Amino acid sequence: MLYFFRTLKGLKIKIIKIGFIGILLAVIIPLTVQAVTNNQGTLSDSSLSNNQYLNNNNPLNSDAIAVRVFNNDNYLSAYDWYQYNVRANRSLQSLIIDGYEAIRDDRTVYVAASNVVTCSSSKQCLQPIIAIISFNQNVSSETIDIFGQLLNNWRFNQNINNPKGSCLSKPATTSTIYCLSNKDCPSGQYCTSAKAKIVRDTKRLINLTSIHQKLKQYYDTYHHYPTLEAGTYLINKTLSVWPSWQKTLALKLGSSLPIDPINQLGPCPAEYNPITCWNEQRRLFATPWPSLPPDSYTYQYEYIDSHHYRLCANFESKGYANLAGLNCPQNH
Repeated sequence: MLYFFRTLKGLKIKIIKIGFIGILLAVIIPLTVQAVTNNQGTLSDSSLSNNQYLNNNNPLNSDAIAVRVFNNDNYLSAYDWYQYNVRANRSLQSLIIDGYEAIRDDRTVYVAASNVVTCSSSKQCLQPIIAIISFNQNVSSETIDIFGQLLNNWRFNQNINNPKGSCLSKPATTSTIYCLSNKDCPSGQYCTSAKAKIVRDTKRLINLTSIHQKLKQYYDTYHHYPTLEAGTYLINKTLSVWPSWQKTLALKLGSSLPIDPINQLGPCPAEYNPITCWNEQRRLFATPWPSLPPDSYTYQYEYIDSHHYRLCANFESKGYANLAGLNCPQNH
């Protein structure tokens, strides 16, 4: 389904909700809304690159802003999704839309977000989506201003219960600063609201997919997964908070690796390094591997044998069926 927002002077709408995806546009702008069925509906159709719904031959020939939504079942970043589906060699601008990472290609913005949906056996799942927001050619300066307002005030996940969370600088601490998103927190702190957790868990899904792809490319070249026999605290093991994540594993894979959005271990005993939870004198990690200190949020890689490895994350959102198999073993 496509949604068109058509500029119309003199009409002001405060709130527009769009269908089951729960998008809320909390802005006061002169727009009307029209839904247009898309009968093509494939990720590879030409409309992704030539904006066929927003060209000058469209019956909606006045200034228009369109929204199109695809499921992102492969958990791709906005950049990777664009490279795979649009395949245009253009300069892209990185953006953040309502906490989610996005890219902009001239008149079109691609947002890698998530939607909470009911999946098998009436359970809820976190469904990554790509939201595409575009405006047509030769629009007025008013429409360009409206487009900017839409991006600045866009709200995903309006179908979830999102009580206020707290602003924290590290896990397992307390705070009297309340928040709905990271924007409400001082620099260097993060929000613990349900919405903020979904945003971070979406990033974790995308990051794990990216790392899996790098590991597959390594395997296709060398016919085994990367070992970590040296340059890390524990043989064949690393965490995204350890130096070996970038200096050893990433070096073997040939490119830098993403890190967890929080990327901190929970509190460890005083005799251990507070960042890595490693005791250099005793050559010990604070907890028996693969468990981690409580309230840890980090990526974990372990080489099993030539044909197997384990890669996992510590997801914050609870109860989503499709995250269970990607979680690291329970914290110690």
